[in-house]
Amino acid sequence: MLTINDQSLLRISEALAVIRPDLDESTRLSDAVRCLLFDVCNALGESSVGQLLGESWAGDVLRKMQNHDRRRQAARRENEELNNPENARKRREERQERHEKRLLLKKARDERWREAGKKLDQP
Repeated sequence: MLTINDQSLLRISEALAVIRPDLDESTRLSDAVRCLLFDVCNALGESSVGQLLGESWAGDVLRKMQNHDRRRQAARRENEELNNPENARKRREERQERHEKRLLLKKARDERWREAGKKLDQP
């Protein structure tokens, strides 16, 4: 099995920092660069690779990957929070309380309506 050492990964990062593809190439290369960045960042660390890439095209690709990852993590946390059994129980209890309040209001409204109708029926 072929393994890549940190020095090789550093050279790959340096090479990525100088790539300046045009728009057509950018679209075609972005998938491959994301794959490389994933492996390089796992080995060398995102912050060091981010500093090395700076404001280059590959640095922009890395920032987009990081933003995507942050959005996915936030969505995952939100989903976990939503599906947490304790939170679901609290939401059910709150819904039940609101429902009971609505029923009490309806009951009072219906009673007032009946009373108003009785007054109209009296001579």
